[in-house]
Amino acid sequence: MIKTTPFPTVFLQDTGGLLGPRVLTVAAQQFDVNELQKRILQKTKDGSKAKPAFYIDPRTLDHRLNLMFGGTWGVVFGIDQGEKLLVARASLDINGVIREDVSSELIMAEKYDYDTKKKVPCVNELATTAAQAKAYKRAAVKFGIAAYLYDFKDEIIWLPIDNYGFKDKDIKLKDLPQFARPTPGPQIVMEELIYLCGCDDPSVLKDTLLKYWGVDTLKDLNRDDSFRLAACMARVSDYISFTGKTIEQLAKDRAANSER
Repeated sequence: MIKTTPFPTVFLQDTGGLLGPRVLTVAAQQFDVNELQKRILQKTKDGSKAKPAFYIDPRTLDHRLNLMFGGTWGVVFGIDQGEKLLVARASLDINGVIREDVSSELIMAEKYDYDTKKKVPCVNELATTAAQAKAYKRAAVKFGIAAYLYDFKDEIIWLPIDNYGFKDKDIKLKDLPQFARPTPGPQIVMEELIYLCGCDDPSVLKDTLLKYWGVDTLKDLNRDDSFRLAACMARVSDYISFTGKTIEQLAKDRAANSER
């Protein structure tokens, strides 16, 4: 487990306050299959198969943001409620950069009345929760997070269904097109390390990894630790690009900051 880093998120935020392209690239990485959910988007005429829509829930999004940005993000919701429609607005703030989006839900819905055997009007008690969740995820997409899930509309994927939904409730890697398959965590770290070092020399990469992060091998990293490490490296790369400093100078700045 990665327990320490010479470049904490808060230090980089205080000294730069930037949200650069490298850290956003890591944040936009595909989600693991066990983090995805699916719902029926379209059925075949005979009802034997359905085209799935893949999505993440708000808790999964929370987790990704926590891994990437620690305590430097937050979301604020606003609600406008009319007679029939509720509109939620989500303002997602990451390192001082804000993206907003909205979603709406009908306040009145229908439910099946078993006594009359008819659908009757009812209050949609989940309207607020559903609208806020959708607005929150849409705001995250504006940062690139989970944006790739919208590309599925152009894919031809049909999965077997029955009267209860998809026959296989789990999402299999083989069900996903190549662009949606998650990159292994150690590979994400290696890509950021190569970018940070500006070369793919194994000795340089190994020395940098050990010197600044105390890691001598990537093979034992789990996915969460891989994201934390890749996010830190990406943030350092963005900071270096922004300031023109080297990683050695940044480490000295951090040391001086810690002594105050």
